[in-house]
Amino acid sequence: MEKCNFTKEMAETANVIFEIEVFEFLRRWARSDDKTYLENDSLRDFFLLAQQPLQALLQQEFIAKHLGRCSDEVYFDPHTGDPLLAPAE
Repeated sequence: MEKCNFTKEMAETANVIFEIEVFEFLRRWARSDDKTYLENDSLRDFFLLAQQPLQALLQQEFIAKHLGRCSDEVYFDPHTGDPLLAPAE
């Protein structure tokens, strides 16, 4: 496996921003400030209840860019080769 120039810290920062963007998107969709619901159930509900949920998510510029990023913008664990992804991914 090639050595990646994308550091773990860079990936963690990008993932935190992605999580915030998804959280805010879901907060607007659900019209709710219930943090427990938003963190645990709202993404599942969004995919079950929204019409064309993936299209709606991909209309959000940062979310689309994050999900469509190249593999050289993902940190891979040097020992296992696993990618470091955000929980919502």
